[in-house]
Amino acid sequence: RREAMEEDSSSERSESDPPRRLVTATSLSKQRRGLAEKRTASVDDHALARPSRSASLSAQVPRMQLVLDIDQTLLHASEAPAGSEAQPADGVHSFMLPRPNGGMMSRYHVRTRHGLHSFLRELEAFADVHIYTMASKSYVREVLDAIDPDIKLIV
Repeated sequence: RREAMEEDSSSERSESDPPRRLVTATSLSKQRRGLAEKRTASVDDHALARPSRSASLSAQVPRMQLVLDIDQTLLHASEAPAGSEAQPADGVHSFMLPRPNGGMMSRYHVRTRHGLHSFLRELEAFADVHIYTMASKSYVREVLDAIDPDIKLIV
């Protein structure tokens, strides 16, 4: 199927066009890559310790690459009203960021979805989890601190 997709996309491009590629995560994941390589090694060790139906089959199957969107998939985020000093509820990560149009600071409240951490821990055994978002890098850094502060679950 992948070859068919490549053939379709190559027939639409001229030779002078640069090759297209699917962007699956922000460049922030590249900054985290050094730690992710350590995590991947420990996951592989962990996977080898688990009993499997066929060791030769599991050695031939590559790890799944799963891409998840941040907002409304992994968590719910909201922007606090201007001038609001109310303390967030338990389980809500709160942070300040400059607004995209410049100048003013805004307070954001982020709550992860119920069961998110157990979901990510289960995926860790057979998949590398990447994130995708259209948000700013500063927002992504704050959100990743809320979701995966130890940089163990998301590449």
